[in-house]
Amino acid sequence: MSAAAPEPPAPHARAELPALASWTNLAVAALIYVCTNPGRTQYMGVITEPLLDEFRLTRTAYGQLNFWATMTVAALSVGFGTLLDRLGVYRAAWSMTALTAGATALTALAGGPWALFATITLARLFGQGVLAVASTSLLGKSFRPRFAPLAAAVYLALTAVLYAGVLQWVRVGLVDLGWTWRGVWLVLAGGMGCAAVISMVFVTPPAVPPPDRAAMRSTTGGDRTVWQAVRHPLFIVFGLFCLVNGTAVKGMDVFLESLLKDRGFGREVFFDSLVLGVLSLVVFKFGVAWLCHRWSIGAVLALGMLLSAGVVGSVSLLDTARDVYVWSLLKSLAWSVYVVVYFSIWAYAFGRRDLAQIQGAIHVVTITSSGLGPLLLGVCRDQLGSYLPVLHAFAAGIFVLGVTMLFVRVPCADPGAAPATGAGDPASP
Repeated sequence: MSAAAPEPPAPHARAELPALASWTNLAVAALIYVCTNPGRTQYMGVITEPLLDEFRLTRTAYGQLNFWATMTVAALSVGFGTLLDRLGVYRAAWSMTALTAGATALTALAGGPWALFATITLARLFGQGVLAVASTSLLGKSFRPRFAPLAAAVYLALTAVLYAGVLQWVRVGLVDLGWTWRGVWLVLAGGMGCAAVISMVFVTPPAVPPPDRAAMRSTTGGDRTVWQAVRHPLFIVFGLFCLVNGTAVKGMDVFLESLLKDRGFGREVFFDSLVLGVLSLVVFKFGVAWLCHRWSIGAVLALGMLLSAGVVGSVSLLDTARDVYVWSLLKSLAWSVYVVVYFSIWAYAFGRRDLAQIQGAIHVVTITSSGLGPLLLGVCRDQLGSYLPVLHAFAAGIFVLGVTMLFVRVPCADPGAAPATGAGDPASP
C-alpha cells in the first residue's frame, strides 16, 4: 500500500487585530489625519485673505502657487502606496506626522512668495500626500471590509470633532486674540509634534499577509490587485467624480470667505457656517454609514453625487444668512456621503492586500483636484468678476456622473459580508 499523499497546507488566514487595537488605531488615524489640514485647502482658506494682503498676491497668482505646489505633490504621489507598503503604516504614521509638523512651522516662517511656495509644497507632500494615505491605510487595514462603512463613519466623526475644535481655536487666535496667522501656524505645528509622539506609542501595526497575485488574477471575487481595481467601472466613475467635485469643493473652500462676501455676507457668517457645517458632519456621517450598511453603498453614493451637483450649482441662490446656513448643512450632507464612501469603498470593494496602492492611485486624483480648484476659481473671479460660471459648469458635470453611478455595480471583497442588495451592489461578491 502506498503512503497517503500529505494533505495540502491550509490557506494562510489573515490575522485580525484585537478589537481594542483596531479601535485604538482608528483613533490615532483620525488624529494624524487632522494633522494633514494645515497643508490642505480648507485650512488654507482660513488664512487666504491675510496671505493675499501680506504677500500682495492676486487670486490668480495665489491659485497658480497653490496649483504648482499641488501638482508637484501629485506627480510624486504615484509611488506613495509602494512607499507605505515598504515603510509600514506604523513607521509612516509617526514619521510623516513629525515631518508635516516641521513643514507647517516652516510655512509660518516663510519670508516671500517663493519661500511660501516651497513650504506649502512640503506641507502638502508630507501631510496631504503621504500622511493622508498612511491614515486611511491604517484605518482600512485595521478592520474587515464588512465593517468598513461603520469604521469610516466613526473615524470621520472623530476627525470632524477634532477639526471643529482646532478650527474654533484658530478662530479665537485670529479674531478674538488678534494673533497673526504665523503665530497660529506655529502653535499648530507644536500640537502636531505631540500627535507624532502619540502615534509612535499607541499604533499597533495591522497584520495583512502579502498578496498572492497569481491567485488574485485568476478570480473576480475577493481581494483585487491595484491594476484590476483601477480598470473597474467603479474606480473610473467615482474617480472622475473625485476630480470634478473635488475641484469645485476645494476651490470653494479656499475662496469661501470671498465667495460669501460677493453675496453680501461678512466674516462672522463665514466662520459660523464653517463651524455649523463641521459639527453637522458628525451626525450625517453615522446616518450615511447606516444607509451604506443597510441599503446599498452604490445607491447612496449616486444620490450623494446628485446632491453635490445641487450644492455646487446653488451658490447663486444665497441671499440671506439663513440661506447660507441651510446651504452649509446640505454641503455637509453631500460631503458626508463622499467621505464615508471614499474612506470605506476601496477596502469594501477591492480588499486590503493592495489597499495602500489603490488608495495611492485615487489620491493622485484628489490631490490634482486640490490644485485645480483654487486656480480655476481664482482665474474665473479675476477675469469674469464672479465664481458662478465655473461652478455652474462643475455642477453640470457632477450631475452627469451621478446619473452614471446609478448604473455602476459595486463588488464586495469580503465573501462573508452578505451585503444588502440594491442599485449599485450585487447580491454576491
